[in-house]
Amino acid sequence: MDAVKEIALLCSIKTPEDYFLASSLGITENHFLKDGGFRDVWHFYARYVRDFNKIPPVELIQTNYPKFAPTAAHGEVRYEVEQLHAAYLSRSAYGVLNDNLSDTVSNPTEAITRMIDGLQKIKISLNERSGYLNDSSIYESVYSRYQNVMNGATNGFSGIPTGIEMVDITGQGLQKGELTGFIARPGIGKTALLVKIGVTAWLNGYRVLFVSPEMSKEHIALRSHVVIAQDSGITEFPTYSELMLGKMDYQRLETYKKFLESMDDRWLTLELQEQGSLFTVPQIASQALHHRADIIIVDGVTFIDDAKHAQAKWEQVTNVVQDLKTLATDRGLSVVVSQHAKPGAITKLTDMPQLQDVYMGDKIAQVAERVFAIALAKMDPTRRMVMLWKNRNGINWNRKKEMSFNVNNGDIGRWTDPDSIKAKSELRDYVKGIDLSSSGNGFFDDDDDHDGDDDW
Repeated sequence: MDAVKEIALLCSIKTPEDYFLASSLGITENHFLKDGGFRDVWHFYARYVRDFNKIPPVELIQTNYPKFAPTAAHGEVRYEVEQLHAAYLSRSAYGVLNDNLSDTVSNPTEAITRMIDGLQKIKISLNERSGYLNDSSIYESVYSRYQNVMNGATNGFSGIPTGIEMVDITGQGLQKGELTGFIARPGIGKTALLVKIGVTAWLNGYRVLFVSPEMSKEHIALRSHVVIAQDSGITEFPTYSELMLGKMDYQRLETYKKFLESMDDRWLTLELQEQGSLFTVPQIASQALHHRADIIIVDGVTFIDDAKHAQAKWEQVTNVVQDLKTLATDRGLSVVVSQHAKPGAITKLTDMPQLQDVYMGDKIAQVAERVFAIALAKMDPTRRMVMLWKNRNGINWNRKKEMSFNVNNGDIGRWTDPDSIKAKSELRDYVKGIDLSSSGNGFFDDDDDHDGDDDW
């Protein structure tokens, strides 16, 4: 970078955002010439922004570095940073195309897929924003959640309601920019649980993108229809089994037909790509942007393809989870994922998986704001036990509680046993600001034996 470019860059940095953007593009003091350049000025910028979260005044810079004098003689330079950003994107896009062009003859499908993935990552970067401490959008986000609670919007939750009482009460629903994980052994009902979450969000006016690599769109749709009917109080509605088998009377069939006519397109699902290839996170991000999704639900992160093409399976899962977390943070979306317990870790359907039992899931435990575990309740197929193992931003409460789980009629997520109902009341009081720590009810008792059961 020559001296003209150096001073143009420095003159165009007018806000902390400009500095953070330039830094994110890899601009460091090493880009400035040692002799006759402005390496020391850039270093001064860096320290001042990080210490005071604002750009140093020109007078202060000139006092310390007299040769830096952005006067009219240099011309009016506006946002050299943006020009650098545009050049960076152009070089990146060309690199993606050039790296895969030779493979379009031998394996065109794979080569084009890699091109799309690479270009999608570049497109996502256009929407990324560097954060800083006094960002006005932070207060706007907090105030929006405050209004939701005070005005009774979204059932009085600050976030997106899910219909799963453990989720809604302990974290005020699903929050924007957060990743939430659910773990269970195969066959416990992770898909049904995620459908319930998606339906509840949909009923509250949110747009839902449901990614299910394991189940077809029809199966997801039928499950969601039953839950919507249950939550909407629609009578004479077919059960999930009746919809799957076709065994129902004509009246119930007519009810279902009218129900479908009332549906809109806020509820979205994705299947496997053509020829059995799996979705990648950049492709999911593209769909979310296109459909303006508020919440992304991924039913099984193991089955999402790693756009970085890591060799080891654990590394692939790690990359996918990290990319989903980045997607949630950068886009301000709520992302929900499920993952099963590793083989051999759980021997009984009633055993509750722990964080270390997640199949190749260390990354979920690391980056997710909340991690829930699900197990069968007392060998009752219409009940499940749910536990909150990790809660970074809300109530940290690792107690096993029983909830309804009737996939056939869509009744999922209600706390059912007396202890759970009692705990729900106490949690609601706690959220409202009532101090329970000295009430003697055992709400904050330690789980001394670490089995997840209440030591009341």
